[in-house]
Amino acid sequence: MELTPGSVFAGYRVIRQLGSGGMGAVYLVQHPRLPRQDAMKVIHAHLSGDPAFAARFEREAELACSLDHPALVRVHDRGREQGRLWLTMQYVDGPDAEQVLRREGTMAPVRVLRILEAVAGGLDHAHAMGLVHRDVKPANILLSPGGTGGERALLGDFGIAQASGATRLTDTGSLPASLPYAAPEQLLGGPITAAVDVYALGCTAYELLTGRRLFDQDSSLALMGAVLAGPRHEAWDVLPAGRPALRAALQRAVATNPDDRPPSCTALAEAVRSAIAPVPTTVVPAGAPAGPHPPPPAPWPLPPVPTAPSSWPPQQAAALPPPPWNPPGQADGGGSHGSGNGRRRRWPWLLGALLLLAAVATAGLLFVSPWGIDSPRGVRVDVQSGGVEVRWEPVAGVDAYEVHRDGVLVGRAEGTTYLDGEVGSGTRVTYSVAAVAEDGERSDPTTSETVVSALHPAADLAAEVGMTGVTLTWAAVDNAEHYEIRRGDEVLETRTAGTSFLDEGPPPGTHDYSVVAVDADGGARSSSVSVVLDVSPWLGAAELAEAFRDLLPDAPGAGGWGDATCGTAEPLSTSPAVAVVSCALPSGIYVDFLQYPDQAALDRRIAQLDALTDPAAPRTTDRGGWYRQSPAGNQVAWEAWGLTEPGRELMEIYIEWDGHTVADLDAAWYYAAPW
Repeated sequence: MELTPGSVFAGYRVIRQLGSGGMGAVYLVQHPRLPRQDAMKVIHAHLSGDPAFAARFEREAELACSLDHPALVRVHDRGREQGRLWLTMQYVDGPDAEQVLRREGTMAPVRVLRILEAVAGGLDHAHAMGLVHRDVKPANILLSPGGTGGERALLGDFGIAQASGATRLTDTGSLPASLPYAAPEQLLGGPITAAVDVYALGCTAYELLTGRRLFDQDSSLALMGAVLAGPRHEAWDVLPAGRPALRAALQRAVATNPDDRPPSCTALAEAVRSAIAPVPTTVVPAGAPAGPHPPPPAPWPLPPVPTAPSSWPPQQAAALPPPPWNPPGQADGGGSHGSGNGRRRRWPWLLGALLLLAAVATAGLLFVSPWGIDSPRGVRVDVQSGGVEVRWEPVAGVDAYEVHRDGVLVGRAEGTTYLDGEVGSGTRVTYSVAAVAEDGERSDPTTSETVVSALHPAADLAAEVGMTGVTLTWAAVDNAEHYEIRRGDEVLETRTAGTSFLDEGPPPGTHDYSVVAVDADGGARSSSVSVVLDVSPWLGAAELAEAFRDLLPDAPGAGGWGDATCGTAEPLSTSPAVAVVSCALPSGIYVDFLQYPDQAALDRRIAQLDALTDPAAPRTTDRGGWYRQSPAGNQVAWEAWGLTEPGRELMEIYIEWDGHTVADLDAAWYYAAPW
């Protein structure tokens, strides 16, 4: 189920979709009673229907609602609607840090420090409440205008928060974290404490400062092994060489043993602040040999130390002890190869990593986790008139694939292509593909680029021949800005905004009319839809022309009976007729041939004539049709009558002659013309 703008879900009016992910889609919604917009996460149906997941979702949503900190996205409410779990939270109008990194590249240290200190304060508040976030990463840090430095950082997605001290990964055994930021104890099923958030915040700080992930291995298994073994030596070489304290602070944050990490997130932020503070100019000690000295690193301007609101007692940051791998007496070492007690504490984790990897390699162990199967690579999308085709590279050992559109499952495929023929008209969509093993295990989804689908063809195209031309009508196409109209190969109109078009005075013949919908920038065009019809020279009066071919020329103009000149005319607004052919004779006689849509319309016409007719005159013709005439003494004499022959029962002949009598009309036309 995909919520559409304007629809109402759980009482909230949907404004637009903000994004989607593995758990569900997020929408911008209008609160039903307050003048406020919220972000609503609607959980996928297959997860909402899982009793274990639903119980955990409701429990953890209640825990998240207890948090109240300016750097944490507030959770407002949660519930179930139409079989789907949902949760509303504070809407933050701005990008996340990962989007900023992709768009702008490496962040300035001053900006990183502001973000780090804000998020650290929020995490420590959660930890004090007994909650661990478990999925701290740049994509979950939202940046909006306002706050110190013109930007405010808020940590979101506390939907997987867990009480600290828990030992199970989740109720279902999957890992509720992004692997490049997951602490080793999360992978090994150890206790979940605040230290996992310290670890992830250290990985995040590294990425914001360098523009690259601390762990960037390609496969899930290699990435898991790298996390368990610890960062490679060369990973730290991208940090400024003149800032060894920064290297030491981040190294300690991502220590393999949780006991070796800073005691709090605020302590990590304080260490980073101290590490990037301006370095004083080097002073040569007395008696030292003269010689050149390298210049100090350029100072980084720092933001002011953040102060909490008065209702927030400042948290005393713990002193940062030297990293465990530094030799005694080295206060600011930056080496990645330690010794002594630090090394002794690290080897059990390395041993665990080796044992875990060996089990995978020798026994083919399949982990029940979202990263146990390699994700499909090379996901590409091709916009076609019949939908959007999604293609990807095969994954070894996989039987099937699931394809999601904007986070909603739309289909399954056994091959490596899928055509989404149900995609909306001219809609911005993003697809993701997950590999599915024989036992039902799924990989992390791989996301495609965002594309705009083709506009749907104009439905219900109809053509009607009228008295002045051919009128085309069609149903409006979603997201179409205008329409192009063609008659055969001839372009009649390129920017029709409405859903109808009049082709005035088209040439006679068989015509193929077509309509193409076009979006605002012309990039998304629908396929052509067409209708074929025969157009008579008499347009909407073709049946009249056929019924009175002995009186009318082959086409509008001269050549009618009695040298009449004839043409089509629009019925008067008071007339129930649908078609009219008018003829003028050189004698001054005017003749109208009229056609009515049904007997009721013809009866209304006769009633109009009854108000004007001579009551003493005959009421029928000698052929059995109805008849009316003008009263004696009229300046303009007129006669009107109907016909009884098949095909002409709903037709009328009306004649008039100014300055003459009905008897003159009878002699000159009624009895003379071959009607």
